Amino acid sequence: LPGGNGAVVWATEQVPSGIVALLVATVPLWMVLLDWLHGTGPRPTARVLAGLAIGFGGALLLVGPDALGAAHLVDPVRGLAALGGSLSWAAGSVYARRAPQPRSPLVATSGQMLFGGAFLLLVGLELLSRLGWRRYARALRQRGLLAYRTIVIGSAHDAAAVSRAVIDDDRSGFF
Repeated sequence: LPGGNGAVVWATEQVPSGIVALLVATVPLWMVLLDWLHGTGPRPTARVLAGLAIGFGGALLLVGPDALGAAHLVDPVRGLAALGGSLSWAAGSVYARRAPQPRSPLVATSGQMLFGGAFLLLVGLELLSRLGWRRYARALRQRGLLAYRTIVIGSAHDAAAVSRAVIDDDRSGFF
């Protein structure tokens, strides 16, 4: 979670959200490649590659040409951070399929959210102490409640759904 979510959030501060969405849409490609290169998954077939191309093409269509026109505005370091965050998320998902898991997906999700959130909180506090609290105090007050609701309610729900899908992929045919 810190690598995937943290990098994407940091990148979104300077990179247009449509470009970040396209970079995040590479997660399925990374998952297929990592699974295959690690030796835990089959070699991608033409059907799998076609599905990945169609999925990425759909994301491109949803983002639209306006976002691609803003590509010259992309900070390369933050763009690479978003791509690295997608790779990190994919690596964690591939690992989670084979790693020992608690019986309850809720316990697995809670552990990921607690440790990932605690790590990002420590990083954020360290950065704020270096950059100065006053500079960000107003923004923190304005965004605090929205961030709390989004993170606590939205992330917990989404992470539980993804965790269930990744852990049960063999039975559900999700991948």
